[in-house]
Amino acid sequence: MSFAKCKEGRTRLELDAVDYRILVSLQKDSRMAIKDVAREANVSLPTARTRIKRLIDIGVIKQFTTILDQEKLFGGVTALISLKCEVPDLKNVGGEIKQMDEVSDAYFTTGEHNLTVKVSVPDLKALDEFVTTKLGAVQGLKYVRSDMVTGTIKEHYDTPLRPGYGVRIPCQTCKKDIRGDMVKMNIGGHEFYFCCTSCAGLFKKERESLVS
Repeated sequence: MSFAKCKEGRTRLELDAVDYRILVSLQKDSRMAIKDVAREANVSLPTARTRIKRLIDIGVIKQFTTILDQEKLFGGVTALISLKCEVPDLKNVGGEIKQMDEVSDAYFTTGEHNLTVKVSVPDLKALDEFVTTKLGAVQGLKYVRSDMVTGTIKEHYDTPLRPGYGVRIPCQTCKKDIRGDMVKMNIGGHEFYFCCTSCAGLFKKERESLVS
């Protein structure tokens, strides 16, 4: 884990392969015991514990939470609502929307509208009341449209981690930073990362020669 200056002069956090392994493990199961996280990350228990605390302290890990399967809960309507307001009002409007219990996700966006919110309510009547009463009371906010969710194709709660997107992972063989899709190989219960199949194949041959 390190901090680097980007072109704009801002400080950017760069995670390494150990951080990546730890985060992927915790994203799969946030209840995983630290000893199991350490094993999957191929580091010692104290190192895993220190890394996790560091990731929490600097805000990379925001919280450990429980994800509910909404389709298994009785009733309910989920909708994506597109909204628009003047740019000077964005911050205040966003602050008000953030406090609404019905809103699970809210984003500033580009295009014909500049706010998109995801809401969950008991029924269509409650959705109508939310739009007309709660959103209607927000100063400067214009309602554009609501799109009801009728089914879920994919729902991903984790922030995707990959080389070049907040993570700097060197190839196990050539040691160059991996760009784009990486090749993964599991050997002896530990995962190794490579920039290409050639490097992965060379590493595998070297490991096999050591064993034989």
